[in-house]
Amino acid sequence: MTETEARFWETNSEEVAGWGSDFRISQQISILMFGSVVLCVALLAATVHAEPMTTTTTLPPTTTTTLPLEDIDSATTIPPGSFRWLDVANQLFSQFYRENYNYTQADVEVTYEIVDGIFGGTLTAIDLKPNFAYQLKLSGIPGTPANERIGLAGRWWQEIWNGTQWANGQNLNDKGDGSSPNPNDETYFTRRDIPDLTSPTGLLYKFSGYLVFDYFITDDNGDAIISFEADSSYHVLWKTTQRIWTTIDGPIKTHTFDVDPVSSDAYDTDYGEAAVSIFGEWERLAVGGVFPEIGDEFVAQLILTEESFHGSGGQYAGGWAAAMGGDIIYGLPPTTTTLPPTSTTTSTTSTTTTLAPISTTTSTTSTTTTLAPTTTTLPPTTTTVPTTTTTTLPPTTTTTMTTVPATTSTSSTITTSTSSTTTTTPTDRDGDGVRDSVDDCPDDPNPEQEDLDGDGIGDVCDPDDVGGLSIRLVSVRARQPNRGRYSVKGELDASLMPSLVEDVASGGVVVIIESTTREVNTLTFGPADCSASSNGSIRCSEPATRSLLRFRKRLAPLFFKVSIVGRRLSFAQPFLAETPLVVRLQTVADLLDRRDEIDNCLERAGGRVLRCREGG
Repeated sequence: MTETEARFWETNSEEVAGWGSDFRISQQISILMFGSVVLCVALLAATVHAEPMTTTTTLPPTTTTTLPLEDIDSATTIPPGSFRWLDVANQLFSQFYRENYNYTQADVEVTYEIVDGIFGGTLTAIDLKPNFAYQLKLSGIPGTPANERIGLAGRWWQEIWNGTQWANGQNLNDKGDGSSPNPNDETYFTRRDIPDLTSPTGLLYKFSGYLVFDYFITDDNGDAIISFEADSSYHVLWKTTQRIWTTIDGPIKTHTFDVDPVSSDAYDTDYGEAAVSIFGEWERLAVGGVFPEIGDEFVAQLILTEESFHGSGGQYAGGWAAAMGGDIIYGLPPTTTTLPPTSTTTSTTSTTTTLAPISTTTSTTSTTTTLAPTTTTLPPTTTTVPTTTTTTLPPTTTTTMTTVPATTSTSSTITTSTSSTTTTTPTDRDGDGVRDSVDDCPDDPNPEQEDLDGDGIGDVCDPDDVGGLSIRLVSVRARQPNRGRYSVKGELDASLMPSLVEDVASGGVVVIIESTTREVNTLTFGPADCSASSNGSIRCSEPATRSLLRFRKRLAPLFFKVSIVGRRLSFAQPFLAETPLVVRLQTVADLLDRRDEIDNCLERAGGRVLRCREGG
């Protein structure tokens, strides 16, 4: 019965009820005759057009997959967007941060699995934008089966072929009452197959499905660890100050923070404490009950998207830029087996491989050495003492003793001199193993006797070298060759180095990171890499690795805020047992040196990151 017929029967039920039994009997006979005809036609079609039966076997993954997210160009993702330079409280990031930060500096890893058709896992993020809101979403690839499954659980991005390119990209924004299919889906199905032979796909419209299924806010360092499950469908994120939360929206997530421009490159201003609450507006209902169909094969992108809060904040608000992403690939290509139409045969071959036991023989050789007793014979005027006797001689006595193998019997003569000898033990006040008479810093331990400027005064006590550098934060990680990275933040008092700006601009600067056991990395910025600004600040950029150094001039004369980011470096990851770390800055021109030590270190992300912060 069609929908029109159903409405008809419902509207006219009273009148129909009075038509009498004759009509009902006639109706039943008609239904039986129609059913018989349909059955005959079906049997005839099955006889004439019998097709072989096909079975599809898909092997699901049985292990958890780890996916590192990579920096992506937001203009290449759907939908496109522009980057935001305000935190979740609309506080502006510093000019230095805006000019120098990008997502190659972040380290984001997703561990996921698909169990019973549900996609879930854990996201671990380091060095994203601090105090910042992100969406976590699945983005389909047009032309793949998963694209439609994602769109039917989330949203649709529509583009139209204008004869030369895909244009007029826009979201379909009629989500209806939250049920599925919704009005957007109806538009999709209506336009999906409209042809256009001039387009690359042969179709007039191109649709990309995407699903925002979770969201989070980073901490003061740009870090976050969240567990997720793709069980919800969100339209966009809002602050509670922008839109009233309802019980059918996503959960409210609150972040309270107080930025410190001294220890963070991201800020120039101390804004004071802020508390912001955000939530996800529903796209499909119910929250916690919408699951994209995974199917036998699922190929999509997992995208980390910046939340711009509908342009909240003005000039630097951004527009939902895609930050980082990676490919989700689930399932294997289906294996198709063609069987005769009348029978199904299943054949299972079991192969057992038996390995011979491995026999390990350990041979231990025990060696016993027996030493013969030693007899010492002295002249008649001397005393023969057993070898177990200890003889203490006066300080003015010189003793000559000859040691021979244990099996040899020898005579030993002790000669006593009447001369007086005074022995003086060399002093080593700082206990570094170098006697005071030659120690270039006798009161400060420096076993290596480092003296960068060659003035005879060791670096650790040279007023030209020691002091002035105060390191607040060091973060080091080395995932693989040429992917090592570190960041250093602190202050530099260069009042004893009045020519610092000129020295760096003309000769460059060297940054050395050391652990208690080794030199971790040395990064050199040459003269061509460095320049001084009109206000006395210094900026260095090493082009091969894109590493950066900045001495930002503060209000006090020759006082600088230090920011260093080393990128694309090869070094072995330092571990907690090798801390504290030492950061050394050396200017090439006048051979001046500054160093500071930082402890209070913690290993993060399973030991892949070492972070040290002043005061813990």
